[in-house]
Amino acid sequence: MKFRGRGNEALWLVALTYASVGFSIYFALGVVAKRGLGLTPLIFLAAGLLFVLTMFTYIEGSAMLRERGGSSAFARHAYNELIAFVAGWVILLDYLIVIALAVLSVPHYLEPITGNLDGTLWATAISAGVLIYITTLNVLDIPARRRPRLLIGLAGWYFVVFRGQQATALHWAALPYALLLASTAGLASGLALQARSFIPLALGGALFLTSDLILAAQLFNGLSFFLVGSVVWLTYGPAQALIVYTAQNRP
Repeated sequence: MKFRGRGNEALWLVALTYASVGFSIYFALGVVAKRGLGLTPLIFLAAGLLFVLTMFTYIEGSAMLRERGGSSAFARHAYNELIAFVAGWVILLDYLIVIALAVLSVPHYLEPITGNLDGTLWATAISAGVLIYITTLNVLDIPARRRPRLLIGLAGWYFVVFRGQQATALHWAALPYALLLASTAGLASGLALQARSFIPLALGGALFLTSDLILAAQLFNGLSFFLVGSVVWLTYGPAQALIVYTAQNRP
């Protein structure tokens, strides 16, 4: 994480920590309330006290031990290698649980525009798509400010394909494709901002997205204008050429 100035480092760290805690409470509140019922306030109070103890541990440990590793490094110095190994794996499992909870909540937040997807293949497909999307962005180290591609794809699918129509299997089949297409175009744009050699790829992705948006509007909304077929091919053809050119000439 890059800070804008040394004087703002503490402020950015506090904001990052509180955002993480707030997000966790946001998607965990319903699950805890369903199981804890009347004890829910006490459960969150106990969790808050544990969080405060953990925060003090990290503050003290980070000041004493100038090395990376977090709780695993603290456990190695306080106990032994076995305890450090267990602590490290527990943290990794905790990350996996948080990621799973966040990804599984996505289909539920889409219910206002998709309807109830519980027990359907689409709920699994959306969760898997979000997981693949996030993993790809992190592997390629795309900054967070350049990541709203999934929302763009979802918005494009809703306004061009879904809005004002009776949903069919073809409408739902277009959703993962729209998300994939928008993510690919956005990813190409992010790469172009990092390296000039990817500019043709970004242009190709944008033209490909434009071509398919026109096709979708034709198929689902009856869009028609002069030389619409020519416009589709004049965007689709150069898009493929630019993508292939980047793949062949990438340094």
